[in-house]
Amino acid sequence: SAHYRLIADIDVNGALYTIGSEEEPFTGSFNGSGYTIERLTVYSLPEDENNVTRTPISGLFACLGEDGEIKNLTLKDYTVSALEDDDGVGLESDQTSFYVGGLVGINEGTIIDCSIVGDSSIEFTRSKSKDSNRSLSAFVGGIAGENSGVIGYCSIDGLAISADTSSFEF
Repeated sequence: SAHYRLIADIDVNGALYTIGSEEEPFTGSFNGSGYTIERLTVYSLPEDENNVTRTPISGLFACLGEDGEIKNLTLKDYTVSALEDDDGVGLESDQTSFYVGGLVGINEGTIIDCSIVGDSSIEFTRSKSKDSNRSLSAFVGGIAGENSGVIGYCSIDGLAISADTSSFEF
């Protein structure tokens, strides 16, 4: 596992896909050193090289493993976008659970002293046919979509969360 440390504020003014996946969680350390990543948009993982859709987990980091640590980081004017068209998950796919968090989709590690500020948002949308027996579950949270790890001394100020699951008829 690798270790990363910010040495200055970063004004990204751009977009990237979420880092890592459930199959390959981030298990290193990321120390923001009190610096800010600004104007970043993070999208869900698209289909892989074999055109197989990965489990939609969104956040700056998709999954933080048990040994992973993120600390001393601020995200400003930041967006996590997990919209139906972003990740290629078809309306009738087998995907039924979605994990979307501001910092991580699924946290099994340690997140300490992190914040999300400014004009920030989490956008999540999924739908299914009313004829489908499949249920949709969405786990959406400000710092983590699902947490079985440790989150401490984190804050959110100015984060809007929009989560919508719906059914439709053809």
